[in-house]
Amino acid sequence: MKRATTLLLMVIVSAASLCSVAQAQRFGGLSAAEISALQAKINKQIRESGTLESASAVTLHAPFSAAILEITPEGTQVKQGDQVMRLDASAIEQELSTQRTELTNRLAELATVEHAVKGLERDLQGVHEKAEKQIEVANMKLDVFSGDGGEMNTTEQDLAEQLSVAEKKIAAANVAMEVAKQGFESGSADKSAVLTAEASLVAAQAESAMIQRHQRLNERKHALRLAELKLQLFVQQVDLTKATTTLESEIVKGRMQLTAARTAVGAVQSRIAELESKVESSVISAPQDGFVLYPTPRRGQETMEVGVSVRERQELLMIADISNMQVAVTVNETRIARVKKGQKAIIRVDALPDQSFRGTVTHVNATPEPASFLQDSGRQYKVIVAMQDPSDQLRIGMTAMVDIQADKNE
Repeated sequence: MKRATTLLLMVIVSAASLCSVAQAQRFGGLSAAEISALQAKINKQIRESGTLESASAVTLHAPFSAAILEITPEGTQVKQGDQVMRLDASAIEQELSTQRTELTNRLAELATVEHAVKGLERDLQGVHEKAEKQIEVANMKLDVFSGDGGEMNTTEQDLAEQLSVAEKKIAAANVAMEVAKQGFESGSADKSAVLTAEASLVAAQAESAMIQRHQRLNERKHALRLAELKLQLFVQQVDLTKATTTLESEIVKGRMQLTAARTAVGAVQSRIAELESKVESSVISAPQDGFVLYPTPRRGQETMEVGVSVRERQELLMIADISNMQVAVTVNETRIARVKKGQKAIIRVDALPDQSFRGTVTHVNATPEPASFLQDSGRQYKVIVAMQDPSDQLRIGMTAMVDIQADKNE
């Protein structure tokens, strides 16, 4: 339909021009060269109709699903930062209140777990200090008993010295016994000398035997005492290991609970931040100066108004800056190769028939527009023509005719 309208306009323009030329020839007004130049100018011009739109328009989307509580009327001129819509955030605020209560509970649980873990760590330190002192005492007792200069070594040395003296006495008594026997046999000594020597030998042997018995008794006694002291030391070390193992296990469990509690607090804090952001985003402000435009309702959607429910990410409003306008037209595939970025254009708005505006091609689509079942004249390509001197009388959506100076970039 649009293509047919465009062709009809071109035919009318061409016919009018040719008629003018024919009349000029009939009355001798134009030469053949002038007629040819006029025809070339007509052929270089591409005329298409389109719709005015803002070149600087920002679309606002719903931050979450909710009902509209307040909305700025369409067409209202707003400044950057002005409120243009407010969504119902009561459900979010209710959840926010619940989450803040939950955060208080989670923080209390976290404090309890932290206190418990710190208590276990103090207990472990106390057990270590106490056990280390007990082990130190046990080591000191063992050293006092079995170390160099200890009771065990001193007693053993004393008995060894006594045994050495006794063995020397036995050796001396044996010598005295031999001398007495030789004297008795030679007649130089009587029997009493032999008996006295025998008594001295027996006494020395008895003393040695007694010392050896003392050595054996002391060895058993010392072995028992040494075993007792080593056992005490071992028991202290085992008790320390048991106590520390139990406490360390409890501390590991406590730290796991602490990590879980901190994670729970972090999750609630993140949720609260998210909800606070949503509550804040329920008041939607204009991101720039411009006019408020409502989106065209799609099938099954309601017109934007108070009470209407919108879904998350749904298009809500558009803030369009009419000081920066452009015209969107479509050009048939047979002529699109002649249209290039930078080409000049003349724009005539239907609502302002006495005015024309300068324009420049700023964008030529590389892909065709979606085909329509009414379209039978080939593919159409979208072309954007920016208006260089827009008027404050222009409004988005107005119909305009665009004459693109094809094959000319200056």
